[in-house]
Amino acid sequence: MKKNVRIVVLILCLAMFAPCVLTGCKKDPVITPQDTTVTSGTDITPDPAEETGPLVIYPEFDARIQRDYLYSVSVTMGEQTASIPVYNHVEASRTTRNISDTTADQYRRFSTFAFDPSAGGVRVDIRVNCDFTSYSVIPSAKHFRNDFRKGIISVYLDQPDYFMIRLNDKDSTLLAVFADAPETDIPTKNSKTTIVEGWQEVEGGTLELKKEDSVVYIKPGAVLNARIRITADNCKVIGRGIILDPYSDIYRYDEKDSDGDYVLLNIHNANNTIVDGVHLLNARAYNLEIQGIWQRTYAKNTRITNLKILSTQMSSDGLMFNYYIKNAYAEHCFVYCGDNALNYEDEAHFKDILVGTTCNAIFPQTDIRNSSLEDIYVFRADDNIINTEYSGTGKKTIIDNSTITNLYVQDLTYTNYFIFVENETDEVISQNGGFTIRNVYLPNISAIKKGFYYNVAPANYQITLSNVSIDGKSVESINPKLNASGKYETYVNASWLSYPAGHEFSYTLASDFDPNVKKHSAVINYKNDLNVFVGAYQINYRIPVIIEGENILLPFEQTQSELRTVQSASVVERNGVNYVSASDLVSSGMAKELKKEDNKLILTPNDNNQNLILPDEGILSQFTEIRASHMAITAAKDGNSTVLHITGNPDNSSDVIGLHCLINEAIKKYGTGNYRVTCKAKSTESEKIKVAVGYGQESTNLQSTEKTIGTAWTDCTLDFSVATYVVNQAQIRLTITASWANVSEFDVKDICLIKVG
Repeated sequence: MKKNVRIVVLILCLAMFAPCVLTGCKKDPVITPQDTTVTSGTDITPDPAEETGPLVIYPEFDARIQRDYLYSVSVTMGEQTASIPVYNHVEASRTTRNISDTTADQYRRFSTFAFDPSAGGVRVDIRVNCDFTSYSVIPSAKHFRNDFRKGIISVYLDQPDYFMIRLNDKDSTLLAVFADAPETDIPTKNSKTTIVEGWQEVEGGTLELKKEDSVVYIKPGAVLNARIRITADNCKVIGRGIILDPYSDIYRYDEKDSDGDYVLLNIHNANNTIVDGVHLLNARAYNLEIQGIWQRTYAKNTRITNLKILSTQMSSDGLMFNYYIKNAYAEHCFVYCGDNALNYEDEAHFKDILVGTTCNAIFPQTDIRNSSLEDIYVFRADDNIINTEYSGTGKKTIIDNSTITNLYVQDLTYTNYFIFVENETDEVISQNGGFTIRNVYLPNISAIKKGFYYNVAPANYQITLSNVSIDGKSVESINPKLNASGKYETYVNASWLSYPAGHEFSYTLASDFDPNVKKHSAVINYKNDLNVFVGAYQINYRIPVIIEGENILLPFEQTQSELRTVQSASVVERNGVNYVSASDLVSSGMAKELKKEDNKLILTPNDNNQNLILPDEGILSQFTEIRASHMAITAAKDGNSTVLHITGNPDNSSDVIGLHCLINEAIKKYGTGNYRVTCKAKSTESEKIKVAVGYGQESTNLQSTEKTIGTAWTDCTLDFSVATYVVNQAQIRLTITASWANVSEFDVKDICLIKVG
């Protein structure tokens, strides 16, 4: 290579992102739910993960699983180095609670591999493809060895484990890295064993395991596009592949057709179930739920290990260990969901769980007898860390031998309360100290926005708390006092503590408690070699940008796509890839303007009088519900139009229904000026709908308009202006909603966003 040629690697190497091809496969293989046989219809190439070796790099998931290029990841063991993809296949949820990061909740980035620690440790190198000022390696409590050099964060693992990277204290930058131990006891296909390879579908969308001893093995690199329902004893769901919620495809599936089975992986009235290793991806329902039959039979002895949950939708609760269960265990799992993360009742046990959510991290609901949590690492909990809300049977809640031991929450950047008790029960029976919490590690108290402990329950919900540190320092005492209004109130490092008279709360500090567990943060102030922008929208390229002296070569196809143009500059080939010179973009008509500012290359797109909302179809729609579970969206093609059908849930009539669509990219690319939204809407009866453009927090609207619609298609128009402060917002969205608390349904089509000046 010539000395004047240097390559700026903005993303993973080209070979890493070659499209995944199923040779000879004309359609996706189908599993019939009546049995567990696989109709393959394709030859499966040898699986690299089956090869022996201490470092196991999995086959790439199907190209339909979305990639992300903010980071480039590689892993090194001894003399072997391999690149691994970064995936990010989730919907853009409308939930935005963190006032310090109002980016839409649309990121669940992850990379995954395995290694045998008996052969040595590994170094995971994470190249960051943007400017950043600081980074954290999470969970801080595990003290992962790390260093930084020339844009690369390196994390060293002696044992398989899960960790995360966060930049600038922004949850929207989080990346999870899953390092597992190599698989052992890999099953072979037989009459009760399903081997999932490649991309596989299930007739009807749900695979039911109703025969004892059934096994579903999802191979590394494989995707099972189906929900699973287990109704028989001694069943297993194992492997390192993906279980993808098929109901995320609103063009194929309607949640109303799921027979009320609102769960991606449902363990129903089944004993001795094992779930290990798999990724649950993009659930539009609860992720995993265990239930017996109310007041009849228990679901016993469930073991969940090495599970990875990644979802964004509100109502995509994480691990739900619900009613009539005995001996349910989850150990060494990752949960990053869009609702309550650890949702549990009696006889539920969690250990070594890495937890994040836009809602509550720990959600003990109703009775919690003989339940335990140990070594829980919470990196995100936008609502509360611990929230107990629902009452037990007959408005009586029993708390007996329920404990949390070693709760590490110092990595949080935002939450409302450490503990919020809002049970509405008339009677609480607290035994053995009630709810006992030991060894709590909190961040700087400014991250807790509303209060330390807040209790509004009418009955005595007993809390026994011991050993709390804040930012690495022990809290010596928490001594509330009764005020004139009959409530106990105090301050704990400026954090409010309040509960009604008659409630028992105690705090002790042991002499041997070690408080010194702080949040990890390394200040870097790193400048990337080159950042490419279209307008104010940063482009992370799939393949490398090349700098040859003063000449900047941009990958042609992606540049053309990002500029939304059919024009083409002269193409040159490098490493088998077509590139265009940045200096030719304006003269060729590909771009309107080009500027170079420090380490930024800023491209201005040509004026676009066409719809700035791109065509929508497939398994990852840009249109999502305002509130999942309270409503549903389905989509269908009608000629050149996409018709979106929005339906309210009669059981949840206290919310708004409607759709949510991010328009960040369009507004940031095309900048300040005047825009217009148009659409057509109709309903089975007279209905008032609101079309709004907003930014930041959920309630912040830039402009909106209301229209009364009926049974005929009605035109709706919203004109709005975009100033510089709007362009600079982390989130810009379009919403179309019905009236508040009105169970209804309506249709929308021909949604169009244009810039008019």
